[in-house]
Amino acid sequence: MSHPKLLKMYMSSEVHMAGSVNRPIRRKTGSVLAVALVLTSGAACTSERVISAYEGRDRAVQLTVDSIAELDVTGWKARNVGPWAQSCTLKGETSGAQYGFDLWAPRGEEPMRDAKLVAAYWKSLGMEVRIIDQGGPVVYGKGGPVLRADFDTHAADNSYSLGATAPCALGSPIELNAQDMDALKRGQEVPGWEYLPHQEDSGE
Repeated sequence: MSHPKLLKMYMSSEVHMAGSVNRPIRRKTGSVLAVALVLTSGAACTSERVISAYEGRDRAVQLTVDSIAELDVTGWKARNVGPWAQSCTLKGETSGAQYGFDLWAPRGEEPMRDAKLVAAYWKSLGMEVRIIDQGGPVVYGKGGPVLRADFDTHAADNSYSLGATAPCALGSPIELNAQDMDALKRGQEVPGWEYLPHQEDSGE
């Protein structure tokens, strides 16, 4: 089944400025992410892909949300902050911005099984994936719809953590984060912030 709106988002090659419209994130659009990989073949996991910072944010959030849906684990929440932009460097030494997003949940009963499930899902999107034992299995992925992603089954406080980082894009992280905070204050949806407990108070 096709998803015209999301497909259009991934097919777009236009650079959108920081004022792009926020889009709600829906669960389980793996087929769309896979299509995005095909459409951007050869440029995945590099900063050469021409996408806006907000599109990168939406991809990082979407991959994270879709990935936790692969697991029989509940209680996923963001810690401290929703998707947050940080500084990065584009080709040609141009300063840019990239969003990161992660979710946490109580550790599951079968970490290796869960690691393999996430790894298989990421591979289905064309991502390069490896599992490393670091006191518990940790899944590292790169490419596909995002720059990189990781799933740590042995995170702090007996937790799982799963997150993704978007490719570097044009924009100022300070301005992007300020715009997201302003949107939240106005009661607008900003993808990913719904996972932050008491997110309604985040802009105060």
